[in-house]
Amino acid sequence: MEALHRTVRLLYTGQSQRARRFRYGLIVFDAVTIVYFIATAALPTTPVMTALNTGLGLLILLDWSCRAYVPVPQLIYAAFRSNANGLLPPSDECLRRVL
Repeated sequence: MEALHRTVRLLYTGQSQRARRFRYGLIVFDAVTIVYFIATAALPTTPVMTALNTGLGLLILLDWSCRAYVPVPQLIYAAFRSNANGLLPPSDECLRRVL
């Protein structure tokens, strides 16, 4: 069980190439999921669509469960430690309070 926890934690917070690819994969999955749900919202419900919606819902639940498995301070620390410069970088005060 500890090995699973360590693997999940490293995938979500690590700086390795594997962890970065995993997080980019999550971004792509999120984008595809959003586009899918928007595109299929007006379509009639079929058994295939119900199965796809259920499968996607289970994958999203798995992702959220893994995120809940990693302590929140580690997720915040990993986000601030990254070299990413978004539209709104964290202020010095925010960095001081979290870290």
